[in-house]
Amino acid sequence: MAITKVSRNLLSTGIDDQSNATAITIDSSEQVGIGTASPSTRTHIYSSAISTPLIVESTANTYVGIKNTTQTAYIGAVTSNMTFENNGSERMRITNAGYLQIGSASGDTMLNVFQSAQNWTTSFNNTSSQPYGMVMNFTAAAPNNTTNKFFQMGDSSATRAVFYSNGGLGNYQSNNVNLSDEREKKNIVDADAAWDDVKAWNIKKFHYNEESDSDPKRLGVIAQDLETDNPELISDFPKQAAADEVFWTEEDELPEGVSVGDVKTPAVEEITRKGVKEQQMNWVAIKALQEALTKIEQLESRIETLENA
Repeated sequence: MAITKVSRNLLSTGIDDQSNATAITIDSSEQVGIGTASPSTRTHIYSSAISTPLIVESTANTYVGIKNTTQTAYIGAVTSNMTFENNGSERMRITNAGYLQIGSASGDTMLNVFQSAQNWTTSFNNTSSQPYGMVMNFTAAAPNNTTNKFFQMGDSSATRAVFYSNGGLGNYQSNNVNLSDEREKKNIVDADAAWDDVKAWNIKKFHYNEESDSDPKRLGVIAQDLETDNPELISDFPKQAAADEVFWTEEDELPEGVSVGDVKTPAVEEITRKGVKEQQMNWVAIKALQEALTKIEQLESRIETLENA
């Protein structure tokens, strides 16, 4: 038995058949048609404004989506994966392992983005007046080594650059570039004499607190020592960003003994330490070397004069 007409009686549900045409049809196969008397799938919605069928949920229950003659968009399940299709082609899928694949049906990372065109693969835009960029955190470990990596960049032949978990950058030598064009600078004057500054730098050997006493010691300066005579070479280093408390809510699955409103994650205070502008230190050191070379040349000239007297 088929119900072929539902009209004003269902006005309270939002279904109105003012044209006295078929509004909802449930056929003998329990297929539902909205706007059509001949549903072709489990749920078939027809719009005369589009002039072709809009279909949601296929007869095989393999997808849920919309379709017309020229364009399609599906959310479907293929071999236990959830797929997202558009215009007849798969565009994205969530695998049964929870991996998100965009532009490709394969990949072994939680997020895999594949781009075959000559465009950027990924773009992130922050339109805030106080913008921040990306954050990469290891929240369950602090490896601090050259094995675990924050980022790795490479091509078809080799790895080109790596950011290690110890904060170090590894890349091909002599490729780093800093903007130095005269057209991009102003207030240009000769640098101050650096002989006394560099001579006063106290170079130390040390370990960072998280390093083992058996690790090779590092070479460098102590920021507080350098700050006395060269405060322009000191900068703040954000060791830990501040974070507000996070509370358990009604939407959470509450562990035993925990109530809504209890603190889920304690607040974290900002921790700032002193850093040094090592690239600027290199230029100060070069300036001191130039002064030393001038002194050497002057002494050589005086010696030569004395020898020829």
